[in-house]
Amino acid sequence: MRMRSGRSVMLSLTGLLFLLLGAALAVGAPQSQTRKPAVAPAGKNGTDPADKPINRSEGGSPNAPAKAQTKKPAEASLLRRVIFYVPSRLADFLDIWRFNAGIGLGLGANIRPTKTLQFGFAAYDSTRFGIRGRRWPFWHEWSLEGGFDGAYQELGDTERGFYEFGGTIHFILVGLDAALNVEEAIDFVFGVFLKDPLDDDFR
Repeated sequence: MRMRSGRSVMLSLTGLLFLLLGAALAVGAPQSQTRKPAVAPAGKNGTDPADKPINRSEGGSPNAPAKAQTKKPAEASLLRRVIFYVPSRLADFLDIWRFNAGIGLGLGANIRPTKTLQFGFAAYDSTRFGIRGRRWPFWHEWSLEGGFDGAYQELGDTERGFYEFGGTIHFILVGLDAALNVEEAIDFVFGVFLKDPLDDDFR
C-alpha cells in the first residue's frame, strides 16, 4: 500500500512540474507582430496624387489633341477656291454650249431635245472647230447614226451630253452643230454659290 501511494505522489508531482514548465514557456514566448499595410503618401489635401484629375488643357494626357489644330490647310483651301473661282465659273459657262462647224464629206440631220428623245439620220466624217465646252476647239469627228426616241442608234466618236438640247446638220461638205447642256447650266448656277455638283472646278 505504501509503495502504491508513493508512486501516485511521484506521478502527481511530475505532472504538476510539466504544467508549470509549459506555462512558463507560453508566457516567455515573443508575441507575433501584425504588419500594417503601407499607406501611400498623401497630397497636400490628403488625397492620393494618382487620383488627381488630368487637366487636358495642360497637355496632361499623352493621347490629348494639340491645343488647336493648324489652320493652314483650311486657309490654303479657301485661298485656292478664291484664286480659281473666276476660271472655274468661266469653264462652267463654256461647258453649257456646243457651237461648231465641220468640213468633210457627209449628209444628214439630228434633232435632240435630250439624248433619249433624239431623232434623225446622219453619216459624216469631218474635221471640226468651235466651242465644245472647255475642251480643245479643234478635233476630228465621225458619226453614223439614226433612229427615233429610245431606238436611236449611234456609231462614232460624237460627244453629246445626256441632257443636251440641240441639233446637228451636215450637207455634203459642210456641217454645223449647236446645243445647250441643261446639266452643265445647273452646275454653273450652283457654282456661283460655291457649290460644285459635277465636281469639275479647278483645284
